[in-house]
Amino acid sequence: MRNPPESNAAIPPPDSRQARLRRFRFMLAFVSSGLTVLAAFLLIRFQVIPAGPLTFLAPQDEAAPAAPNVEEGALILEEVGADKTGHKYVYDELIGWRNIPNWQSTTFDKKLTINSKGLRDTEHPYAKPEGVKRILVLGDSFAWGYGVADEETFSSVLE
Repeated sequence: MRNPPESNAAIPPPDSRQARLRRFRFMLAFVSSGLTVLAAFLLIRFQVIPAGPLTFLAPQDEAAPAAPNVEEGALILEEVGADKTGHKYVYDELIGWRNIPNWQSTTFDKKLTINSKGLRDTEHPYAKPEGVKRILVLGDSFAWGYGVADEETFSSVLE
């Protein structure tokens, strides 16, 4: 068996144990860096890392005004920038965070009203009146009407 030329002395033959270990390390580093980039993207995209500090308020605290239709001692979440958005939420064991029923505020100086059922809408009975057609709107912050007045949400315009 002859020795490889001097210029290739540092490169192991492709089928050697050392070459396989080198390929394994390269693939491990490649996959690890890809997963890190993916995790960073998902954390930013789904805002798992909040943009600023969250403020948790309990209605019995002096700093927090009691919210209507909220049990005493319930956990209230104030959104970052709530002084402009008017958004506060109450913790619900079943669904997580939900709107505070009968909440009234302003969002970017526009009227924000949450009805007694915790929906951003005027009051509607659960039982549908005879001859009335209803459309259910489900969606994200666009459907909810983030930053617009009650009458400017697209579900209100649709009515």
